[in-house]
Parts: sequence; C-alpha cells; structure tokens
Amino acid sequence: MKIELIVRVKPDSATTCDPLSLEWIMCDGNTTEVAEPFEGDLTRLSQWYEENTTADAEHLITLLVPGSMASCHVPKLQEAQRKHWQQVVPYLLEERLAFDLESQHIVSTLSASADDSVVSSCISHEILSSLLEQFRSKGLSPHRVIPETQLFQGEEGTLSIWLENGYALVATDQDCAQLVDSEGLPVLLPTSGEAASFPDCEYSNGEPEQGLADKISARPKVRIWSGPASSVLCEQLHTALPSSVAVEQIQRDSDSLFPLSLSMLFNRDSRTKILDFRVGHYKCARTNRQLSKWKPVAVLACIWLALEVGIRVASGFYFHHQADQLSASNQATYKELRPGGRRVVDIKSDLMKVLRDATIRSHDPVFLEVLKIVSRTSTGDSERGLVPKNIDYNETGQRISLDVQASSFEILNQHLETLRTAGLQVVMEAGNQESDRVSARLTVRKSS
Repeated sequence: MKIELIVRVKPDSATTCDPLSLEWIMCDGNTTEVAEPFEGDLTRLSQWYEENTTADAEHLITLLVPGSMASCHVPKLQEAQRKHWQQVVPYLLEERLAFDLESQHIVSTLSASADDSVVSSCISHEILSSLLEQFRSKGLSPHRVIPETQLFQGEEGTLSIWLENGYALVATDQDCAQLVDSEGLPVLLPTSGEAASFPDCEYSNGEPEQGLADKISARPKVRIWSGPASSVLCEQLHTALPSSVAVEQIQRDSDSLFPLSLSMLFNRDSRTKILDFRVGHYKCARTNRQLSKWKPVAVLACIWLALEVGIRVASGFYFHHQADQLSASNQATYKELRPGGRRVVDIKSDLMKVLRDATIRSHDPVFLEVLKIVSRTSTGDSERGLVPKNIDYNETGQRISLDVQASSFEILNQHLETLRTAGLQVVMEAGNQESDRVSARLTVRKSS
C-alpha cells in the first residue's frame, strides 16, 4: 500500500519561505478520520521522517501551500474562448492580478461543473523554487505541490468563511477561497449600506482579487467554520452582520484548518482534478528509497563491468595478434614442407593431410611386404642380365609398378615366373624389344 506524507505550510509562514512553519501527517489514500497532526519546522520534519519511515515502503509526499503563497481563481469562459482555453487563461488572470505573469507559474484545468469556467492557480517561480530547494536539502522531495485554497470552494448565494489563527479563507458562490487577514474581515461582511472596502491587510498572494468586496456585499447567507480559538472573532462577526443575513456557524475541534483540508482532499468528487504545481519545468522525478539505498552497489557493479569489458577487449586484441603470428609461422612451415604449393586455404587442414599421407606411405604394410618379396626374389638378377630402373607405388590400387631392362625376353619371363612363385600377382603391362635389350613395365600386387 502506498503511504502518503501530507505536509502543510501554515499561512503565517513568511512568503520568503524561510523559516517554514509546518504541519504534517502520514496516512493512506483511504483516510476518513484524521489523527492529530505533527507541528514543527523543516528540520524537525526531516528528523521525524527518518525515524518513522522504512526504506522498503514507497512514501509519497504531498505539499499544501497556503493562500499567502499561491492564489486560486475560477474565471468564466466566453463562447469563443472554449476551444483554446489554455491559451486564454493567462490573459484572464492578468485582469485579476497585479503581477507580471512571466514571474508566475500557472496551472489550470476545466471545472467539473456544468458552467464554462476554468480553475486556475498561480505561484511565484521564486517561491516555488525556494520551497522545493529547501525540501530537497533535507532529503525530502514532494511529488505533488498543491495550492490549498483550491480545496475550499464556496456555494451559490453563500459567503463561506473559514477562520484560523488570525487568518480567514473567504469564498463567494463557487469560487475558490481567498486568504485575508482576520482583522480586516468585518469590513468585508454583508451590510445594508454600501459595498465594503479593503483595509490595509494581507491578502491572497499579496493582492486582493478585484471585485471581491462587491461579490461579498450582496450575499444573503453566511456560513462560518470556526475553531475553539476563534470564538471571540466569531461573536464579533455575528454582531457586525445585519439581521437580514442568515448566519450558520460550524464548530471545528481543531483551530487548524489542516484536518479539514485533508478531509476535502480525500473526499473530492472523482471528476474534480487536483491542481498540481509539479508540472512542466517543475515535474517531479520520483525516486525510490529502496533503489537509492542500492545506488552505491550499482555504481560499483558498473565500474566492475567496465573494467571487465576493457580487460576482455585488450585480451582479444592480444590473442588476435598471437593468432596472426602463429598463422604466419604455420604458413612458413607449410611452404617449407611443400615448396610447390601455391594455393593455401586452410593451413592446418593442408598440413594435417600432408602429414597423414606421409605417415600412410611410410608405414603401409602392403607396400613394405611386396617390396620385401620383390627385393628378395630379384637378388642376382643383375648378373643374369635383368636390371630394375624405376619403382612406383599406387596407394589406391595397392600395386607396385616396376620398370626393368633385360637382356632378352627369356630372362624377363624367368623373372616373372620367380615373382609368381613367391606369391605375387605379376602382369607385364608393356614390353619393347630394343637393339640389345628389352624394356618392360611390370605391375606387382600381393596375392589375396
């Protein structure tokens, strides 16, 4: 199950983001009852997070920023603006804010209601960058940064007021709430006379939304959410309101709006999209703490793999060089053994064939046995007028070819008979009578 850490920046935190006054709580996405949140600064949050989380669980961090840092608006779209509403929104907000839009990070989404409106929120680039950097420096990286005032939306014909420790969220109709100083709140209440004017006090994102006083002055009903510490202010508001205005007071157990923010966050309509500042340039690159723990091991493994690959490549080059040298040496040996060989395809195979042929020819028992018989029977033939001239052995046919010269055919025939008597098969292939001798070729085989 995904566990989510919800962190809220209190409205009294300086807009320079230093120091930060925080509230936080750890919960899952099915939370219906919220326990008492923790409070402290960013250092205390970081210590608590390390003490109460485990590395094998996935912890998502959601940061709620107050109306003093980010403002929300619900501008209406005209018929011609619907198709390109994303390009139109900055111009609609420019009419409401006294800021240079280039200095603001703006997020928007179409409203889930039937009317043609857009829910938009903006925050200073300076503030958002400072927030993210401070959390990052403590080992925390929010995966969502949500403007809190988008969670507080009014109702049609009703002025909604949420009181909290010197501040108040004020919303008219279905607009998003605006943060104001509670000291100036009585001036904004509906009266029987002229429209209220704004006192010198702190407003949402530094400036009040234009026309807010006109919207508030005409509301026939007021609904107030107050905590135990806001009872005095709530009585003052009751006294300031005319009798024609219906007042409904809802008492909270906590002075902080954080539990109410969590309830609204988890119980929103599924069609309503939550505005998140972590888009575009600020998009969150989520990291897993379990993977971060193994990062040093992964780095060492990569270094080892690189070294191993380097060694293998170097070894490959070395052995390739050795193989080239050995091939050159084998080719030189082959040419020495077979000086007439011109075409060498496979030195190893050719050398093995030469050696095999030499071994067979040198140790063939048939050749030796026939040669022994021929030699024994030919002893003394030179004295009788028969002289051997040439001998050739055919391995395939296992026969010996003898070229001889005799003084006459009679001596030649006697020699043939002697070889046959010794157990050999002898055939005279050719015989020529010359002037003083006879030349003949004899084919000799071992009798089977």
